[in-house]
Amino acid sequence: MNPLHGYKILDLTQNLCGPICTNILEDMGAEIIKFENPKQGGDTGRYTSPVIDGIASYYMASSRGKKSVIIDYNNPAHKEIFLKMVKDANVVVENFRPGSMEKFGLTYDVLKEINPGLIMTSISGYGQQGPWAKKAAYDNAVQAASGIMTVTGDWKEGPMKVGISMADVVSGLWGAIATLSAIARYERTGEGAYVDISMLDSMLMAEDTLVARYMFDGQTPRGNGNKHLLVSPSQPVPCKNNESVFIVLAMQPQFASFCEGIGHPELPQDPRFDTMKHRFEHRDELEPIICDITKEWEASDLCAMMEERRLVYSMINTIPQALELDQVKERKVLATVSWPEDDKEYYVGATPVHMSGMERPMHYNMSKVGQDTFDILSEYADMDTLHKIYDSYFEALPDIVADKIK
Repeated sequence: MNPLHGYKILDLTQNLCGPICTNILEDMGAEIIKFENPKQGGDTGRYTSPVIDGIASYYMASSRGKKSVIIDYNNPAHKEIFLKMVKDANVVVENFRPGSMEKFGLTYDVLKEINPGLIMTSISGYGQQGPWAKKAAYDNAVQAASGIMTVTGDWKEGPMKVGISMADVVSGLWGAIATLSAIARYERTGEGAYVDISMLDSMLMAEDTLVARYMFDGQTPRGNGNKHLLVSPSQPVPCKNNESVFIVLAMQPQFASFCEGIGHPELPQDPRFDTMKHRFEHRDELEPIICDITKEWEASDLCAMMEERRLVYSMINTIPQALELDQVKERKVLATVSWPEDDKEYYVGATPVHMSGMERPMHYNMSKVGQDTFDILSEYADMDTLHKIYDSYFEALPDIVADKIK
């Protein structure tokens, strides 16, 4: 049985950080009921390019397998049904801008009166209090605020964002970790919890070694491109035919073995390179020497030599090349997704968790906006009432969706 089997999670999230959190909880076995605003055509991720045949790869990855219910937070009848659902839910996750849940009348203080054991997780740009609490946030803006852009890329070329939505990903992970911790406490005590996760806090935690180093010696960290802040050589080295291999020689015995392998056992005896500290201090002298040697090697031969010596290296792959690696195929890192409007199968990342007694979900069904509304809400209201309060929204939805996809 999967760890969260039987748990019901009400998902009021959109974009990326919140959906990443609930993706993880879903993969642990929880039932995720995703609430989407019909007036905006559902989660905005549904219309993030590329959109092919009415489906966005962004949404497919961020919200695969979740059931979809539409809700107008300003409609009292919709809110009444939502509050009935809170009674038997375990967790509510939301990532609105702070102040929104107060506006909707759906704060934790309101919800815990209905369900004292409820866990509510809020993920926002800057947290629920502080002078920036209500400041608008997207991933790139939080990356800029956190300092990560100044340690990414080469400092000589200016700030550079991380190539993925790092602030979304890290805060989504922390949201899931904190929610799971709150669930563990609930299982022992029956006590609910309010969880407040900030994208900015999460990024600063991800930069913890850099923060600690700055607080220790007062030196502002800066980007070093593909080079390591403390280790040399740790970088791509050129080979024949314009290929490159990334090498990491952190320890002195590793460096000595590598030098022997490339036919230059004298290098570790050089006073400039005879310790890890000296190598780093003289990296501007060491690295050109290494590169002049490796450029005469075939990349495959250099990799074979390093593999034989159990040294750390890798070819530098594109994403398509990475997906073709035997290791990746063996670990089954891709899952399939079915979309209700066609018979194709699409692919998304599968959970990286391999746990004894847990069945990894390898296939997901994806819902259209509001597809599961009547099936799920029939437990909380009769069908006549549901049609009365929802039909007008469904009548308008096709035109809103069509306009969003354009």
